[in-house]
Amino acid sequence: MLLNLKIKNFRSFKDEVTLTMLASESGIWEHRVIKWSDASGAIERVIPVAAIYGANASGKSNLIRSVSSLRKFIYDERPKAGEKIRAYDPYRFDNGSAADSQSWYLDFVTSRNNRFCYSLEINATKVLSESLSLYLAGRTQCLYVRDGRVSDDLLQHIATLHEGKATRQERVHANQAFLSRVGDEIPDELIADAFIYISRLEVLRPTNPAMAQKLWGKIAEELQESVGLLERMNALEHWV
Repeated sequence: MLLNLKIKNFRSFKDEVTLTMLASESGIWEHRVIKWSDASGAIERVIPVAAIYGANASGKSNLIRSVSSLRKFIYDERPKAGEKIRAYDPYRFDNGSAADSQSWYLDFVTSRNNRFCYSLEINATKVLSESLSLYLAGRTQCLYVRDGRVSDDLLQHIATLHEGKATRQERVHANQAFLSRVGDEIPDELIADAFIYISRLEVLRPTNPAMAQKLWGKIAEELQESVGLLERMNALEHWV
């Protein structure tokens, strides 16, 4: 479940933009709000669906594409040592932004009810910073952090993992996400949970025939697994 998404310097977005799924305090459609709580009992009010609308070429598709680009970088398109990062696609309408870093921030809840905050900053050739934190009872616990700015000329970076009061270090190629390494070869129960969430993100555009078929297939699977889901859909006052 996505709670917050922030992107900066990605395609048509020069400045940071935020998509939040946290409900406002207005009380409108309160009966549709999902109340999620973590192990400590802390509650967040979450909206189950959001619509992105605007004029043609205003950036709607690019906001969604940013999620797909992040997933591909972590799960599908891991560059080999020394290769450029294909996920790097900055704002190109001024010279400064075209050379600046690009960043993502995800705040999300996994199927195991763990809430994570993941941040990633890259340029064309390497990861500049990356971190993953566990969010619990209003506090964040750092699981790992890396800073690529301290090793400009190196092909490898050091990621520092925090395990309670102890720390340990792991190496990762400068142009790869450390989260990818955990998904491949470093056993870690919590961090792997975050990796699985991002690796399973689906970005489907109904206007694309192949994607539309995949979308309806997933809806059919959900309907078969949950008898009550169809009843709830039929009970909606409006279809979007």
